Formats: sequence, C-alpha cells, structure tokens
Amino acid sequence: MKANEANLQGNMLANSTKEVLLDAAMGLMLQKGYTATSVDEICKVSGVTKGCLFHYFTGKEALAKAVIERFCDAQHALFSAAPFQAYADPLDRLFGALDLMLEMGADPNVPKSCIIGNLAQEVSVTHPGIRAVCDHHLGQMIGGYKALLDEAKSLHKSASDVDTQGLADYLIALLQGTLILYKVRPDLALFEKNVAHYKAYVRHLFWR
Repeated sequence: MKANEANLQGNMLANSTKEVLLDAAMGLMLQKGYTATSVDEICKVSGVTKGCLFHYFTGKEALAKAVIERFCDAQHALFSAAPFQAYADPLDRLFGALDLMLEMGADPNVPKSCIIGNLAQEVSVTHPGIRAVCDHHLGQMIGGYKALLDEAKSLHKSASDVDTQGLADYLIALLQGTLILYKVRPDLALFEKNVAHYKAYVRHLFWR
C-alpha cells in the first residue's frame, strides 16, 4: 500500500512539474515568440531546473509541441462540453461555438492570441516539426467546422451549392487574421464585427 501511495505521489508531482513547465513555456512564447524564448528563461519562470526540463522534454521544440497539444486538448474539452452542443440545427452549433469564442475574447484573463497561429507564422519554415503539428491541429479545427457545415448543407436543401470546405477554411483564416489585426489595433469590437459578418454570410448562403 505504501509503495502504491508513493508511486501515486510521484506521478502527481511529475504531472505538476510538467504542467508548470508547459504554463511557463506557453506564457513566454505567447509574449515573446518561440525564437526569443530560451530554455534558461523557461526554467527561471517555472522554477524548474534545466536538468528537470530535459527529463520531461528533449528540448525546446519538443516542449513547444507539447504546449500546442495541451492547448488543443483543453480547447476541445471546453467546446465539447459547451451547452450549444445540444442544439439540433448544426448552424446553431456553429454559431454557438463562435459566440463562445467571443465570450472568451471578452474575458480579460484570456490571452488575445493563439499559440498555434503564432508559431505557424514564426517558425513554419525553420522548424518543419512544429509546422506539422500546427498543420495537424488547424486541419482538425477546419475539419470540425466543415463537418458542421456539411450537416447543415444536408439539412437545408437551399444550400446545395455551398462550398463547405471553403467556408471552413475561411472561418479559420478570419479568426487568425482577426488575432493578428488585434495585435496592432487592440479593440475587442474587431472580433464581434468579423464574427457578425461571417454569421451574416453563412445565413445568406443557407437562406436563414
């Protein structure tokens, strides 16, 4: 029993240490970017030794990939449990997801930045491994929105000629582009206006 308790405590400590490292790395990379964030700085902010960091991650690139994975897992869990998932019409679920994004954007504790978009812009050429992880998760997001739009297309016969792939790609481009624009023009109304434009366009295409 004591051995099992010791193992459990050890696992909890290990998970806690990894979370602290991931928190520090994400905060610094959101603030400064991947290149300007050093391993030494991550260790200093997290209070974890360099040896301990390399025990969990082979290097900064592996840590950045883990940051992306954790961010996407958290987002998936949040959106999967949201009340809008119970809406019957897939368009209402799509709009519910966008409304949740607006709520999160209005929260002062939520960074107005996306770790995937930031890293994709900064290191997609120099770090193909990170680019591949970003591509995978952006592709999953696009695929999820396309699935909703495909379902809506089947439900709303008036939308028989709607390009659901293009609409899903456009949504991600709009969201990421708004985050970039916000960096130089920090106005939350940007998100509200752009989301409203997208909703209006989709309603027009689906005759809603």
